[in-house]
Amino acid sequence: MFTDIVGYSAVMQQNEDQGRLIRDRHKAVFEKSIGHYQGRIVQYFGDGTLSVFDSAVSAVECAISMQRELKTYPQVPLRIGIHLGDIHYDDTEVYGHGVNVAARIEPVCNPGGIFISNKVYQEIRNHPWLKAKSLGVYRFKNIDEDLELFAIQDKQVAFPNAADIAMVRELSQKINVSVAAERSEAVRRYNLRQKRRRRQAISRWGAIGLIVLLGLVAVWRLSDVLAPAPADDGRVAIAVLPFENMSSEPDNEYFSDGMTEDILTKLSRIEGLSVTSRTSVMQYKGKVKGTRQIARELNVDYILEGSVRRSGDRVRIVAQLIDGRNDEHLWAHTYDQKLTDIFDVQSQVAEDIASQLKTELSPAERQELQAQPAKNYTAYDVYLKGRKKYREYTAESNDEAIWLFYKALQIDPDYAYALAGLGDAYAQKAYHNGMNQAYLDTAILMSARAIEADPKLSEGYKALGLAYQYQGETDRAIVQYEQALQLDPNNDMAANNLGVIERQKGNIKEAAKWAHRTMNMNKGVPSSIMNMADIYLELGDEVQAQALLDKGLDIHPEAPSLQLMKGVVELRQGHLESARQHTRKAIEAMPENPQAYQILGDIEMFDGNWGDAARHFDQALEQLPESERAERVMVKSLKTYNEYKNGQSMGSGQWDAILAELDELDQSGPKYRQMTEIIRAGIHSELGNVQEAISHLSLAAEHGWMDYKTAQNHPIFARIHDHSGFKQLLARLKQKADNLRLEVNAATKSDS
Repeated sequence: MFTDIVGYSAVMQQNEDQGRLIRDRHKAVFEKSIGHYQGRIVQYFGDGTLSVFDSAVSAVECAISMQRELKTYPQVPLRIGIHLGDIHYDDTEVYGHGVNVAARIEPVCNPGGIFISNKVYQEIRNHPWLKAKSLGVYRFKNIDEDLELFAIQDKQVAFPNAADIAMVRELSQKINVSVAAERSEAVRRYNLRQKRRRRQAISRWGAIGLIVLLGLVAVWRLSDVLAPAPADDGRVAIAVLPFENMSSEPDNEYFSDGMTEDILTKLSRIEGLSVTSRTSVMQYKGKVKGTRQIARELNVDYILEGSVRRSGDRVRIVAQLIDGRNDEHLWAHTYDQKLTDIFDVQSQVAEDIASQLKTELSPAERQELQAQPAKNYTAYDVYLKGRKKYREYTAESNDEAIWLFYKALQIDPDYAYALAGLGDAYAQKAYHNGMNQAYLDTAILMSARAIEADPKLSEGYKALGLAYQYQGETDRAIVQYEQALQLDPNNDMAANNLGVIERQKGNIKEAAKWAHRTMNMNKGVPSSIMNMADIYLELGDEVQAQALLDKGLDIHPEAPSLQLMKGVVELRQGHLESARQHTRKAIEAMPENPQAYQILGDIEMFDGNWGDAARHFDQALEQLPESERAERVMVKSLKTYNEYKNGQSMGSGQWDAILAELDELDQSGPKYRQMTEIIRAGIHSELGNVQEAISHLSLAAEHGWMDYKTAQNHPIFARIHDHSGFKQLLARLKQKADNLRLEVNAATKSDS
């Protein structure tokens, strides 16, 4: 923590007695506070200090305590900057990059305020008595990484005004360190070390030139994947953040979410606007992030945020438009209406936003904005409850959604959205019940009725596509999904499901195109990142997969799906300990996920820990439902293999039982054939039947398998690793994957 008295030199020139009074007051308050919060003063500079603490929470509490006390006479205008980072000690000093960063944060702070780095904020965010607000991300002189700054919010701490914040960006590029830090031995020594390192680095350029060149090639390859979709179509990019529920009843959350989504939907019908998808914005619900950071993550120009308060038969919606590039509030308005006029309010919000963004509406667009989705407000309210339940994606909540959609239809029998909701919900009910044909028939019927009631309803076509997809009629599903996207280019579920179908059909290039498009729609959404990363892994490209996952984890550090996929990437690269850590993080967050235990079993198997591997595969089996027959057979075979390697005596009968289950799976159709052939190959490899093992792997390749990287290192194929036929097969698969990777990169680049 650095502190500095603002204007101290000027005061000393004008009135030395006043200057000494301020300095002594600062020292007395500082020494009192730091002792209470277990800090240590490293150095005094007369008008400033450098100190260290054992915890970020203690440092912030100490800073707040000082600013509160220094507001009384004689007042001391103090700046405070705090950073959490690595520091080094010797006999009398601390030094290091962490000290250097703190030295650059303090001088941009406003008098009487406290600025902290993102690292400090992450430590205090779960302490409700410590509040802070993001001021945006800044590039500081001589600091390699961008820094997100937060200002502490407290009644007794001065919060920066608009002019103060504007000065931060200007000063960050000009100031090396604070006035106080210029006299800091820690910073001086750190800078000397950095200069020596730079001089030493120059002498190594010749030796690492080739590595740098290869790195540049890798960066060039990644740029197409990591760069946000360019906004070169002339449209204004905007995101509608989840509106806050200000009603007295928490159960009204469904209503505020409904307002968010329906206002978003209306805005997306304006041709001059590029509106971020619902899935993208809902990931920010309940999270404290600055609008500038969100705008950067979503690659938008403007943010619409607000609140909803419902009381009796009235609703109040407060909406405000913010320039995401500089956090400037451009416009705000309060809409206070009867609940029965809610559709008029939504239309008016959309029209007002278009007006503020200088987007001219065509007569057709204006007419579409005025269209009312339901004839009856009560039916609409019930439908919103059903939509909320449906998106919980459990069997129980899905049944509740069906009941609510039916209830809405009792009020308004031709309500297209409720009919489409039933189509979706019955398709999901079929999924939870072994693809029950009766439920699929109902899903098709209800979806068709929705399209008949409103031929322009994208959700109706998406629901019909889902029913056809679950029924196995993928060509008919594709037609419906494409129609859904034609009506609503932001229908991310239609795009995602098209990618799933193409992946199942073995069309990796098309699957990648749809996965990439979904990822661009759902910016920063873990599931969309994971799908794209999984395709890169299938193509043997861990570099691009890892880059995507790292970017996702920057936004969602605790996302279990990303942690799990990161574990897979680390496993494939042979980093077993790192793979364990990421996989265990995922298990902590989702202890009932069978895939996580399966991956942990894979890690232990690759490390030769057969007993641990068998135990983890057994945990995966405990979590896998009986309906997941193919996955259960695969995990069972891996468990059996590891028990065998761990020294358990086994007869051929156990392998025969698994082979019989594989034959049963083949009878259900070709979709499991790739998996069954790989398992057969593993069994025959372990039994020493080399030709049979290679033959089954060749059949798996004919059904779309090409994961040559895993095969060449997998323990279950250890007995055939050196066989020429095995090597030739993997060489062919590598060539296929390399060619496809080039096609995928070209397809995703053109799709951007």
